[in-house]
Amino acid sequence: MVSACRNAGVNYSVTRLLSHRFPTGRSHLPSTVEGMDEAVFDRLVVAGIGGIFAVLLGARLLGAEWVVPPEDGVGGFPSTGRAVLFWTVAVVALVGMAACLMRQLSREWRGFPTMLLGIPLLFGSVLVLGEPIYNSHQLDLRADGCTTDRYELMPKNRVRLFNVSDTTYTVCLGRSGECTPAAAGPAVLLSLGITLPPNHRRAVTMPEQVGEYRLTIVGAGASVTPQDLVINISDEE
Repeated sequence: MVSACRNAGVNYSVTRLLSHRFPTGRSHLPSTVEGMDEAVFDRLVVAGIGGIFAVLLGARLLGAEWVVPPEDGVGGFPSTGRAVLFWTVAVVALVGMAACLMRQLSREWRGFPTMLLGIPLLFGSVLVLGEPIYNSHQLDLRADGCTTDRYELMPKNRVRLFNVSDTTYTVCLGRSGECTPAAAGPAVLLSLGITLPPNHRRAVTMPEQVGEYRLTIVGAGASVTPQDLVINISDEE
């Protein structure tokens, strides 16, 4: 009986020793190793998102057309294809932000919240892509006149002149169909101003100086009545 008890004790000790030296199954891995693997994965994901953001921001600052499409040209702005691309990216980024948050919540906030850094990076990527195409104001030139005769803008805002009519229009600083060569305002609107054929657009950056800038719009043909409008630049939102 004593020998049997001793043998049972030895077998239990050997079994316990072997179970520690040769663990089986993922559940026996040290928690520090699992935590290290998760942390590395999170850092790689956030680094990838940061790399995408850096590329987009660099292209935006350099004025690359695949990020900053030209506002001068033919047809509406942005194009249908560009708008679809942007909103597709925005939806993907929104899903990515939710995934980053859920990933961090699943870790029960253990360690540094690395995945949360992906949220502002994804949001910033959407802003970089959206700012060039949506951070401007469009003024439609119509045969029946503009929708309003006064526009309120901030200093250095861009205003896009888009001829949606079937008549060629000229836009310049002045009034009653007469351009004023020495008027204060954007240089491109001085003298002869801008001539826009139908379905053409042209972007103008307004000056930093606050004040009212009077524009006159003249259509081709004697039967077209000149239109006047005022763009007021104010630093008050």
